[in-house]
Amino acid sequence: MLEYFDLIKYAIIIALTTAAGNYLTKQGKKPATANAERHIVLRMPMLIRIIGFGSTVIGFFPLTAGLIDFNWETCQTAGFLFLLFTGLGLPLLLMGFVYRLTLTPEGLVQRNMVGQYKSLSWASITTVDYSIWQELKLSDGSTKMKISSQLVGFDMLVTELELRLGKTRSQMGIPVL
Repeated sequence: MLEYFDLIKYAIIIALTTAAGNYLTKQGKKPATANAERHIVLRMPMLIRIIGFGSTVIGFFPLTAGLIDFNWETCQTAGFLFLLFTGLGLPLLLMGFVYRLTLTPEGLVQRNMVGQYKSLSWASITTVDYSIWQELKLSDGSTKMKISSQLVGFDMLVTELELRLGKTRSQMGIPVL
């Protein structure tokens, strides 16, 4: 009987993981938004923010319980769970709220999850590589940019790269998702 419930549990986990992956892939096909200067801005989908927020909040529950019931063994477990969930949740929150990729007439401007900026001009892009981790890697020889394919408006970026670089999607090694 126990094996039957394990089978159901694993089937639910697989179904949820597949649904989340499909949702994130579909977000790349949606159009991106424009900012006040009418530049196209690509952001992470809302699901990333929700998962990050949920994981961070869940991380605080064992910490709070461990501090209320102050016992060294309980505190160690609570601290570990806090670090695990918060360590996974905070980067997702930062990616969801801080990360931006802006397409300008001059090139790309990327703000990473800690607020640092990188820029590449369209003319200086020499390397376009698409990795197995669904990341687009752009480089001009000195500056490297990693761009997730889950960004809302990713297809708009690929179309712009096709126009600016004169290469097709398949020539750049970017699969149709």
